[in-house]
Amino acid sequence: MDKELKKELNIILESSDNSDSPYNRLDDKNLPKVGMKRKPVLKLKDINRLKKIRNQKREEIAQDSVFIPYLYGPQESQEPGGMGGLGM
Repeated sequence: MDKELKKELNIILESSDNSDSPYNRLDDKNLPKVGMKRKPVLKLKDINRLKKIRNQKREEIAQDSVFIPYLYGPQESQEPGGMGGLGM
């Protein structure tokens, strides 16, 4: 086990990224490239607009849930004759 522990320690010590060294801007891999843009910031105005749209959609669905069963619900019984009792 001591040999395995020494191997692991050697691997860890050899592969360390020298975190004690000072910051080098050239080694930084997260620098923005030319042409890259920042992500858009979501503002309170945008959030409120989205809430308003969501509430309108909910109201529309609520209205449809009342109207659609009436429109496509069970039909009233029709009189024999096929015209629904218009008697022409």
